[in-house]
Amino acid sequence: MRWFWGYAVTLFWSWAGLILSIVGAIQVIEWVFKKSFTVSFRQKLAFFLVVLFISQAWAYKTLEDEVVKLRQVRQAPAPKLYYGDQELNGAQITLGLKNPDPGSCMVMHVWATIQPGPPNSFIGCGIWMKKPNDEALRTAVSIANRPVSLYVDLSQEVSDSSCQRLDEKPEPPYKVTLKCRGLEKDERTRWVLPRFQVSPMPTTDVRVRVSFDYGENPWPAATFTLRPITTAPQ
Repeated sequence: MRWFWGYAVTLFWSWAGLILSIVGAIQVIEWVFKKSFTVSFRQKLAFFLVVLFISQAWAYKTLEDEVVKLRQVRQAPAPKLYYGDQELNGAQITLGLKNPDPGSCMVMHVWATIQPGPPNSFIGCGIWMKKPNDEALRTAVSIANRPVSLYVDLSQEVSDSSCQRLDEKPEPPYKVTLKCRGLEKDERTRWVLPRFQVSPMPTTDVRVRVSFDYGENPWPAATFTLRPITTAPQ
């Protein structure tokens, strides 16, 4: 009931002024027309004021709930990003020759943009984050119910990509920034972030930095090294 009393105190003077004005107006009308309103009319007016007060109080409570959720988001700790069963930040990832599970994409691998054909690009996928344990916080910051953009900085030039290439240049050693939209998967305990496909395939180690919007917190970011395939594709 804290929100109710807070609302009552906040609006006391404005409501008091409104009620006094209405009562005064009724008294003036009764004096002008030399006629008193019936008790039923006064009851209807009182009922209307009560309903109006309750409806505005409920709107105030809804607004307060949203503010509480927003504060929870701002106070939430920055999440960590993962790849496989390890933290993504600082990882050394070697591209695979193929996707071991065609039904999903959880392993970064090379890919042929024209099938059948030799690989000429690579796919970065399998990046995920844990869902918050707190149910209220999980609901407040749920990225499954809003657009998600994963930003990818690469230290190599890009000739083609499945994601939007931004005109803004990142700081060295990165050379290009991609913006990938959507959500790969929404699982019970984690969110799998969007994938990105890039041409050409790397021939040397590539520095990669990924970041994304997470509520009102600073964007969590992870940097890792992507290594070229160790065996020439057949």
